[in-house]
Amino acid sequence: MDQDLTDINHSRLKNIIFLTAIVGGYCAFFIFNTGIFNNNITACPFKLITGIPCPGCGMGRATLSLVHLEIKRAFLYHPLVIPFNVFIIISVGWLLRDIIMKQEFFMRFVKSRPNKWVMLSIFLLLAIIWVRNILIGL
Repeated sequence: MDQDLTDINHSRLKNIIFLTAIVGGYCAFFIFNTGIFNNNITACPFKLITGIPCPGCGMGRATLSLVHLEIKRAFLYHPLVIPFNVFIIISVGWLLRDIIMKQEFFMRFVKSRPNKWVMLSIFLLLAIIWVRNILIGL
């Protein structure tokens, strides 16, 4: 009986930590990008080191544009701005539900092995976006 309670508390703690990391990272993302948004300075460590934009370059500006309801501008900065932000919102809601219901569905989903075709599709999409970012000089 005590082991079951310990397992529930441990999984709840993992969910809380994961939720805190997602929300904290998203808040830091906004704070950091808001300060540099109008100065056209990059926050990307990869670009700062190599001078080449990464596949995620533009996502901060895209998200901020989305928050300001500048949809076209958001898509110009990064075409995956909507799926990225929807995934963040769903993740937060799912984790909150798991914490309240004392379940671990989100963590099981994260730990599950994705289909190789899904992974290949995501890889190809990110490669295309990376080439796009380089060509448009993000």
